[in-house]
Amino acid sequence: MIYDAVSYPQNRLGLPVFGGVVLLHGLVLAGMLHYQSAAVKPEMTVAMPLTVRWVTPVEDPKPEPVVEPQPVAEAEPESLPLPPPEVKKPSPVKVKPKPLKKPKPVVTQAPLQQKPIVTPAVSAPVQPAKPAPVKAETASAPVEAPRFNAAYLSNPAPVYPRRSRMLEEEGIVKLRVHVSTVGKALSVQLFKSSGFSRLDDAALTAVRNWRFVPAKQGNQSIEGWVIVPVSFKLRS
Repeated sequence: MIYDAVSYPQNRLGLPVFGGVVLLHGLVLAGMLHYQSAAVKPEMTVAMPLTVRWVTPVEDPKPEPVVEPQPVAEAEPESLPLPPPEVKKPSPVKVKPKPLKKPKPVVTQAPLQQKPIVTPAVSAPVQPAKPAPVKAETASAPVEAPRFNAAYLSNPAPVYPRRSRMLEEEGIVKLRVHVSTVGKALSVQLFKSSGFSRLDDAALTAVRNWRFVPAKQGNQSIEGWVIVPVSFKLRS
């Protein structure tokens, strides 16, 4: 933006002073003008115009970023292949020649006299011995039934169901038990019910874990069956 201004000379004398000067010199000037052929006009001094300019500040150019050179990766030295190992040639094995065997002299033997062949006599076939008959005492020995009331067995009593005690259920359960040769219960069956299923189930659960004295025939243990009665009764 440009602003132009022009300055002009100003008269510094006041009006009264100016009037007195004009009056004093008026007469002198009148005579002089008569003789002068022409009047010389004073020149006007014009001052140089003042120019004010709005200069937009120019920004300094930004320095360009310095780009650092990237380090160049050094190439790894190529590994040269190792020379193949030297293979030692096996030394030749010297084979010693075997000494030749001297041939044995051939001895001519006189022909042997043949002995007469004797045929053995054939004997009658021998019959195998028959096994000894089983003693009739073992077969005829009485069978002793299994037992469950031996003191050393320590069989626990069945648990009286709580519901049955509240309802005052009582009765006798009879179970048919198949006992093995080692005294274990192979199977337990309900032979006669007490009339209450809770009592029957309690008896079956207990007797399945009981130990028994196996049945015997003579001195031999055998499998057998036994009836086990279980009584449920409330005390009065």
